[in-house]
Amino acid sequence: MQKFIDVLSSKLGVNSSDWDSGIARQSVNVPVDEKMKKHYTDVMRDKVVFDICTGSYCLQFSQDSNTTLELGIIEVFEPGKGLGTEIMNHILDVADELGITIKTIPAPIVAE
Repeated sequence: MQKFIDVLSSKLGVNSSDWDSGIARQSVNVPVDEKMKKHYTDVMRDKVVFDICTGSYCLQFSQDSNTTLELGIIEVFEPGKGLGTEIMNHILDVADELGITIKTIPAPIVAE
C-alpha cells in the first residue's frame, strides 16, 4: 500500500506524507443515501484507510489484500474540467505499474 501511495503521490504532485491513515470505525462522511452509507460503513469498518484531501479533490483507499486496493472515495470539487478523469488515469496507471488490482465501492452521490 505504501509503495502505491508513494508512486501515486508523485504523479499527483503531492507529498506522500500528506496522506492521513487510520482505522475506519465511524460512519462515512460523504453525501450518499442512508442505505448506501450504512453499507459503505459496514464494508469499511476496521480497515486501514489512507486518504487525502486537497483544495481540488479527496481520495480514500483501503487495502483489501496484498494485491488489491479499494478506492472508497474519489470526489472532485469542480466537476466537468477533466480532473477526475486525470486522477483515475493516474490511479490505474500506478496500479498497472505495480501489479495491483483496484476495486471500487460505487455509491450514488445525493445532492445536498
